[in-house]
Amino acid sequence: MDLNRIIQDLKAERDVLAAAIECLERLVAGRVKKRGRPPKWLSERGEGTQPSSADGPGRDSKDRT
Repeated sequence: MDLNRIIQDLKAERDVLAAAIECLERLVAGRVKKRGRPPKWLSERGEGTQPSSADGPGRDSKDRT
């Protein structure tokens, strides 16, 4: 049993795990909802917008005076 080889393998595995953790942390940081207006490309797709609370369900724009 070569202890130096075991230590070398464990350090290599530690480096791989550290890189994986760093990638996951970057993904999590990118998912945080940001305040403000959504980007134009997102609003063009219709994903970044929510219906206005003034236009409730069942209310037509024709009913407005």
